[in-house]
Amino acid sequence: MTTIEIGEVGNIVGLTHNVKNIFLNRSYENPVVFAQSASSNGDDPVVVRVTNVQSDQFQIFLAESSDKNGLHNTGETVTYMVLEAGDYRLTDGTQVNVGTVTTTATVGVHMENTWESISFTNPFDSTPVVLSQIQTQSATGANYLQTRHVSTSSSTVVIALEQEEVVTKPHPAETIGYLAIDSGNGTWNNMAYEAKVRNG
Repeated sequence: MTTIEIGEVGNIVGLTHNVKNIFLNRSYENPVVFAQSASSNGDDPVVVRVTNVQSDQFQIFLAESSDKNGLHNTGETVTYMVLEAGDYRLTDGTQVNVGTVTTTATVGVHMENTWESISFTNPFDSTPVVLSQIQTQSATGANYLQTRHVSTSSSTVVIALEQEEVVTKPHPAETIGYLAIDSGNGTWNNMAYEAKVRNG
C-alpha cells in the first residue's frame, strides 16, 4: 500500500464473494473509495462492490449476476484508491475533484431511465476524465450493480445506477463516489499516472 498526498492506493489479492475488511494507513474525514475491475481468474461475471466506508477502513466483495450461484470462490485481484473528498490541484497544476452523491437514478432496458447530474465544485478548463464507484450496499437492492455515465462536460457528469437487464424497477438509493481529473499524464507524489478516455 502506498500513501499519496490526499489518499492511498492498494492491491487486494484473493478477493471473492466473501466480504473483506480493508484497513487504511490513516484516518480520513470524508474518504471515497475507487476499486478497479477484477482480474479474470474465474469465468463467471462479477462486479466489485464497496460498502461500509469509514474513516480508516472499508469493506469490499465480488457480486455475481443472478444467473450464477453467487459463490465466486476463485480469488481475484483488485486494485483500489482512497481519496479525501474535495477539490485539489496537483503540483503540476492538474485539477482533481472528488465527491459523493446519493441517488436512486437507475437505467436499464426494461424501465424508464433516470439520471443524476453532478456539478463539479469548480469547473474544469476542458472535459475531465471521470471515475465512479458505488460506496454503499442497499439492504433491499441486488448486489450485482454498477454505475453508468451518459455525458461529461467541463462542469458536470451525468450518472446513474445500472442493474442487470432483467430488472424492471429502479434500484434503492445508493451513494456513488466520483473522481474527476484533467485528462493527461504526469506524476502524483512520485507515482506516474495517466487519465484518458478511450472511445470504442
